[in-house]
Amino acid sequence: MRLLIDGYNLIRQSPTLGPAFDADPATARQELIGLLALYRKKRGHTVTVVFDAGGSVHLGAESSQEAGVRLVYTAQGQTADEAIARRSARLGTGVVVVTSDHDLARTCQRAGAEVMSSAEFEAHVYASLTDAGEPPEEDDQPRTRHYTRKKGPAKRAKKRDRRRSRKLDKL
Repeated sequence: MRLLIDGYNLIRQSPTLGPAFDADPATARQELIGLLALYRKKRGHTVTVVFDAGGSVHLGAESSQEAGVRLVYTAQGQTADEAIARRSARLGTGVVVVTSDHDLARTCQRAGAEVMSSAEFEAHVYASLTDAGEPPEEDDQPRTRHYTRKKGPAKRAKKRDRRRSRKLDKL
């Protein structure tokens, strides 16, 4: 699975990384990259993080890899949203975009990508990194089956929602 992450959006939405960004943006970036490297190592997904060039001195787009996480810095005058929309259109259904930007999310969904909010993704990352791998505790009550005659229409989710759920379950 491929993850395409709006880097500064994820940092600013995060209750742990947001305050670090206000103090020192470079430190917050490094913390995010470290967290994503651990996640990539555990889950095996391809992770690309896109950052805005902002007020940096380089004029061209820059790309590098750190701890298995691909880092993309946009060119001067280009936003991370534009770069993410372009990449998501190229990758189509094979990518999950992580952003809380509603306009970007709609653009990526139209291109066929799945979209996950920054807060939802961060919660998922922390849950997967702290997962002890132990099976859930069984309650002491014996399980009994109750057979009832089914009435009314099925309570099945929409096909679009089932497809999204299957894809996001792989995260």
